[in-house]
Amino acid sequence: MVPPSEDLSEYSPKIWLLVYEAPWQKTGNNLYVKKEVGKPWKVYSNLEKAEKEADKLVEKLMDKNNPYPACAVFERVGDVFNIFSFSGNIEGVGGFKLSKNAKNNPEGHFKFGDIARRKIKNRLAHHVAIYLGDGYVAQLYDESLGSQENKKKAKARIDTWEEFLKYNPVGGEIIRHHVFVPYKKEETIKEHIVRAISSKEYDSGSYNLLFGAGNYEKGNCQHFTNRCVLSLNISNEGTAKKINEDEPLKNEILATNQHFNDLSKKSDKELKKSQDRIDQYTAQIRYEPIWVWKKPVNLKPNSDCKLQ
Repeated sequence: MVPPSEDLSEYSPKIWLLVYEAPWQKTGNNLYVKKEVGKPWKVYSNLEKAEKEADKLVEKLMDKNNPYPACAVFERVGDVFNIFSFSGNIEGVGGFKLSKNAKNNPEGHFKFGDIARRKIKNRLAHHVAIYLGDGYVAQLYDESLGSQENKKKAKARIDTWEEFLKYNPVGGEIIRHHVFVPYKKEETIKEHIVRAISSKEYDSGSYNLLFGAGNYEKGNCQHFTNRCVLSLNISNEGTAKKINEDEPLKNEILATNQHFNDLSKKSDKELKKSQDRIDQYTAQIRYEPIWVWKKPVNLKPNSDCKLQ
């Protein structure tokens, strides 16, 4: 805050991004804050220049034809990862610990495209899945858990919420990861999930525990969810092993999108069946699409140094 007795012109303005999620069913109101949009030293000589730059940013974020809004906020691949966090927080995505009620009522706590995260029994890592709607998820099964049943299921697949919980029978917390700054459109997310679960590449044997998968041939459940929802080829818990952190974020997204386009489908029938299922489940959730942006509210200090 700036003391009211001082001249605002003495300070170099910076742009902050605040994205608000209104309450919905069992989810409370949530806020994502990105301090100092751009490089940490990005400052402006006066308030007018900062406001013009902020207007440009909002215009890009609210453009429905923008295929990857996140690139308006984050320039490099390295900008979206916190390599000092073992849980590998990704910028633009907020994580929230849910109450125990979420186990019996996922529909009231998750929206399409949210990532559900749960501790794996006897492991330091977590298992994740993409919530589709109507109590269904898309997930990549781990074939290494040992049972013959799991080995048969070891592939990208659509499962019930109960199956997601059964996969990791541990009484730990469930975390909801919500995308505040979309990395790609909702329809593209659906398309990529369908392509993955209907492909040969994500069939049995595609799972790999390696954190730093340098290509798209292998990967764990986190690679799968991050590729589908964010177009990032990374495991959250292996961000330190991500190569080419200076690579433009747009290039990473385009490369991952191309990966899905290049997948070989099992059959047209299988592809349509998967598409119909996802359309059915996602249709159950009624809320604004994740890329719809409201008109921003500018907060400025008044003469009493209070936000108005």
